[in-house]
Amino acid sequence: MSVRMYQNITELPVGVQFTAVMGHKKLSFQLAGQLEQARDWETRWPVMAA
Repeated sequence: MSVRMYQNITELPVGVQFTAVMGHKKLSFQLAGQLEQARDWETRWPVMAA
């Protein structure tokens, strides 16, 4: 699963890929949800070039 973790200098999101042991997808989704909440991604948008 790729999760947004950072924004570069132009404010584009940079992702990190996480994997879980086969059969434990739920763990990946829980981790992704916690990380995205901690970084408050809902309020961050990339700057659009003119």
